[in-house]
Amino acid sequence: MFKLGMRMMFLGSLTILIAACSGGAGEDGPESESSDWVPLPTGEEKPQEKRADLIDKEGFPPVLPLAEEVPAKVEDHAGLIVKVLAEGEGESALQYGEIGEFHYIGSLASGKIFHNTRDGEGKPELIRVRAPGCAKGLALALAGMKPGAKRRVTVPAELGFGKEGDYTKNIPPDALLVYEIELVKTFADLRIGTMKEGAGEVFDYGQTGKFHYTGVLAKDGSVFDSSRDKEPATFALVRGGLIEGWTLSIPGMKVGEQRHIKIPSSLAYGEYGQGGKIGPNEDLIFEVELVEIVKTDN
Repeated sequence: MFKLGMRMMFLGSLTILIAACSGGAGEDGPESESSDWVPLPTGEEKPQEKRADLIDKEGFPPVLPLAEEVPAKVEDHAGLIVKVLAEGEGESALQYGEIGEFHYIGSLASGKIFHNTRDGEGKPELIRVRAPGCAKGLALALAGMKPGAKRRVTVPAELGFGKEGDYTKNIPPDALLVYEIELVKTFADLRIGTMKEGAGEVFDYGQTGKFHYTGVLAKDGSVFDSSRDKEPATFALVRGGLIEGWTLSIPGMKVGEQRHIKIPSSLAYGEYGQGGKIGPNEDLIFEVELVEIVKTDN
């Protein structure tokens, strides 16, 4: 059903390379929901159970943002300059801590471009609007944008990549950065709640983790898959490896943390459904626990 470890196959195509913020990239996944692929067997069929307790759990505290984690305003940071080029439209403004899909050009003060999302495949990229994971100055500047909004952001080194820079992104030490950035879309229909707090290391893009999960249909709580009667599922959070709803929801988890994730069909299996148990246009709910972050040699 999914590609969690070798048992499941998630269908996803959204780019999660985040050159503006955190690194981490993997192999390209299928190009679209119509790509040819075959789900791997998950074992013997069992009578379908239901988890009514997972339906409409709106009472769980939202994961992002936590009020005490929101930093001071843009104007409180010397050298951080934000120029609005276009206002954008709609009611859904991006909040600090949320994830948006962006096109941008990033350049040094000299004018040298270190990244342009329209190069190569030309796909927009995901940026989590918070630090760590995203340069603090950029995160501050992106909060409040609406789809279609464009901004020019000048980020001083102390709010960017600091004295060390980031040579993986061609950013030298003490570099002032300039971004011309457009918010393509937000993910307001995706709901993420905290069921249990975790502790320790934070899981992020490019890493591999072990997870327990239970997935149910949002309409009636019917369980379509679960790892709870098996070993935890192991997978890397890389591009094309997961449905978009998971790609957006599990970064930032701490070991031991449990999340309640409600994923609209547009970020899951869409109009095609999956494997007989998930029909077309089905919204899904997952209970997810990060068991362990797997250390790699890279």
